[in-house]
Amino acid sequence: MKKTVKVIAVTSLSITLIGCLAFIYILLRTNIIFKNQTVADAGIKDNIKLEDVSKITVTYKGDKAFAGGRLSKADFVVEVTENNGRKVEINDYKCAAFDGDYRLKEGNNEIVFSYGENTASVEVEAVNPMYLGLYAPTYEYKAANKDKSASKVDKIENGNLSYAEALDNVAFTGDSQIAALISYNLLEQSNVEALVGASADYMDEKFRLIVAKATGKDAIVVHYGINSLSASAEERERRISQYTELLSRLKAEVPDTRIIVSGGFPVSDTIYNNKLSFAYINQYNYELLKMCINLDIEYYSNNQYISGHQEFAP
Repeated sequence: MKKTVKVIAVTSLSITLIGCLAFIYILLRTNIIFKNQTVADAGIKDNIKLEDVSKITVTYKGDKAFAGGRLSKADFVVEVTENNGRKVEINDYKCAAFDGDYRLKEGNNEIVFSYGENTASVEVEAVNPMYLGLYAPTYEYKAANKDKSASKVDKIENGNLSYAEALDNVAFTGDSQIAALISYNLLEQSNVEALVGASADYMDEKFRLIVAKATGKDAIVVHYGINSLSASAEERERRISQYTELLSRLKAEVPDTRIIVSGGFPVSDTIYNNKLSFAYINQYNYELLKMCINLDIEYYSNNQYISGHQEFAP
């Protein structure tokens, strides 16, 4: 991949190609699209008699948690110790934190697990993502299958796997950044519904087609917003409401498909002052993050990487 980027820079191909290559490369590198849909139910469910269990222990292995968000079973390792000293990982425990209405509060959250009469708890600190810094951070709702991710990335970098093959079970919809993935033959048209200059209005217009492409897929990456970004707070709020409604409908139509909302790309320093609305990109991305947390879908941030690599910025 490093060689590819170098060739692109030397031959001065379009900035859109550079931007979309960076976009897809970061998706691959951050593991977010390689998910194991059954990973949340992982663990050894042994035939253990409750009377043989002396205690239960819980370890939290997740990343930083966000206030208002949810927890994933994949972030916890739950073990029981039998009277004979044998330790067994289980997944048939009880924990109210995985119920549909549970949300993390800001600060420390005591998460209680039980197995028969045995109980154990672990504290999970949740931070307010709105105050984490300049860029809205990535929000992942399910744990990544990192082995699968690393394997595919290695094959791509060694020339043994194309982007289209690596992403054959992922759908994409959005504006020029997504459309360019087709224009430069990086993805299959059958997995993409996109248009240069598109906004959420296009998502609304093509909604049934987008649902069809997302059905049966592991994930769909959704990338809209920059073309309708406004300096007007009222218009930005209206657009977020529209996006929220569309994504809610999409989630209801494809409940088994991960929905990953891609944040707006930061623009290069050379064109930042050309349009007043560009000043609101980071604020808009924070609103997208908050929307995703509320909808229980995922937000993917590319801002920190691209802002540090101006050659990738649109």
